[in-house]
Amino acid sequence: MVLKTILVLANSVKLGGRCIAGREVRFDKGSIKPAGGWIRPVRPVSGKCKGELYGLDIRLADNKTPQPLDVVSIPLAAASNDPGQPENWQIQIGQAWARVMQIPASSLDMFLEQPSGLWISNSEKTDRISVRKQQALPNSPSLVLIRPSDLRIYSEYGPRTINWRGIFRYGNLEYNLKITDDAFTLAAINRFPIGQVTPLEGNSLLCISLGTPFKGFADREDQHYKLIASIILTP
Repeated sequence: MVLKTILVLANSVKLGGRCIAGREVRFDKGSIKPAGGWIRPVRPVSGKCKGELYGLDIRLADNKTPQPLDVVSIPLAAASNDPGQPENWQIQIGQAWARVMQIPASSLDMFLEQPSGLWISNSEKTDRISVRKQQALPNSPSLVLIRPSDLRIYSEYGPRTINWRGIFRYGNLEYNLKITDDAFTLAAINRFPIGQVTPLEGNSLLCISLGTPFKGFADREDQHYKLIASIILTP
């Protein structure tokens, strides 16, 4: 067993379960500092489970679940060695997680990343990248924390739920990605008119994640869809 301490940067919906992701941290004179890369705790892939976590997996001592800005200690079994999502670590089933502290959003600048683009490959749509092309990118992660520009929120009624998307610019490209941050979308119902594109006022950071491989009707090969796993408002 390996004990990892991470700053949680996303707690989002994933295939009927949850996806938790964050950056490994260390303590330096009472303050937290980056200590490594991203970690995405997952269940072992087996049968219908594609790595998503369930309530008992992530329950803390206070009966709550980790939220962005929480620093959490997590017992892990081993790295998953998933080439498409190299940050994945298998959880130690049945071992409790522990909240260490919470940090203010103003401390997130040290974790901000500035990649040249968000998994862009020639002739690909900006909301996805094929599994083959993503794995061909050098040292390609599947998570990133960015500061977008011109962030707008759009929603529309779907067959069973409201679909939420974030439209923003990063670099010289515009992205239109699905929002899986249900804490944000739950609050957004009373804030953003359905069927309209509405600017999100103030500063924010986005945790962008590549989803598990999926093949759509029009796709000739498996794709990683790009998702907004969290929207974090900052000063």
